[in-house]
Amino acid sequence: MAVLTGPLHSSEARGRTGDLIYNTYRGVSYVKAHAHYQSGLSAKQQAIQETARWVTQNWHDLPSTTHSQWAAFAAAHPLPHWSGHPKRISAYNWYMKLGWPEMWYFGYGITSPPAALPALIPLNMSVVWDAGNFIQSWTPQTPGPTFTWHIDAWLQGPDPFPQAPTIKRARLQSFAPEPQGENYIADLGPGHYNFFTRAIHASGSCMPFSVLQVEAT
Repeated sequence: MAVLTGPLHSSEARGRTGDLIYNTYRGVSYVKAHAHYQSGLSAKQQAIQETARWVTQNWHDLPSTTHSQWAAFAAAHPLPHWSGHPKRISAYNWYMKLGWPEMWYFGYGITSPPAALPALIPLNMSVVWDAGNFIQSWTPQTPGPTFTWHIDAWLQGPDPFPQAPTIKRARLQSFAPEPQGENYIADLGPGHYNFFTRAIHASGSCMPFSVLQVEAT
């Protein structure tokens, strides 16, 4: 930004001329370059948007009979809610809820609703810090090699001091078959971490996140 005296042969100038923007703030006239809009989306954010577009388009391409199946599924499966009163969501929202994770994690789309939602599994998750690596372990609940559940891990940190768990600040670190029972997340620095984990079924059904706070020294 440049400060001007007598901008454009006048006492004051405002507005855009070409790639320059003129303005006056608190009696000081200045000019700055026009900043062209850029989306700023990372490759991962663009991939997330593309996955959402694909799932939405696939919903619109489904026949009306399949839409009716999803409507019946939505009516029979209200979502649990913190208030204790189950919350009903639309057939489209159920399709997005199950179809997006299935496409993102497993690489194929969902068509018909599942016969039933899979029962939630206890993970018994633990995390150990070992010289720059996290060793993530859990008790497998399903036999291999039929991997019907996968485990993903998200890390918030490292932070110099403990932070409130916030999934929006976490980054996806790993995605492993649930019967594996153990996973390594390598080359991390010391600090305080919030470790988010959940199980994702091949149908797209996700367990709620559990959170462990870990201090890596």
